[in-house]
Amino acid sequence: MQIDDLYYKVISKLPDANRIHYCESLIYRTQKDVLDTKCPITRRKLKRLLKAAKSEMKKL
Repeated sequence: MQIDDLYYKVISKLPDANRIHYCESLIYRTQKDVLDTKCPITRRKLKRLLKAAKSEMKKL
């Protein structure tokens, strides 16, 4: 539930298949953003988001 606001308010209430799809998509996008971002603060935030999404995937 600590992934992002959209996940908390909307996605978490959907069936597991939709939640898995959302997390997979988020992981893919975030990995790309980490590689493209030069700002160390933004990279740190993205890495935390990536860790949270991967953790949620394990729970599902």
